[in-house]
Amino acid sequence: MTTAWVGAALWNTAWAASTGDGVPVSAVDDGLALTWLIAGANDYNGDGQADPVLWSCLSSQWRILLSPAWTPMTVAFGQYGDLPAPGDYDGNGAAEIAVYRPYSGM
Repeated sequence: MTTAWVGAALWNTAWAASTGDGVPVSAVDDGLALTWLIAGANDYNGDGQADPVLWSCLSSQWRILLSPAWTPMTVAFGQYGDLPAPGDYDGNGAAEIAVYRPYSGM
């Protein structure tokens, strides 16, 4: 599924409104000063709209804003050194959280 990224301004607005923390998209501080990367936008809830996602390579946490209400969801999946590799792997129309481990090739 190819969708346009919703933009950092929308992410900042939606995330700050949903969590009340007003955190900028490029550096989310969760108390451990972790760096969050934009991991793109996929449809995680199957509603046909792109859901923006941030991913932390240090904590392996995913922060997803689920459309249409921009409901925040945080999931811990992966381990240090993994790379985000989300996609619709089971063909159900919704993306699954997945990682690639370059050090093991899996």
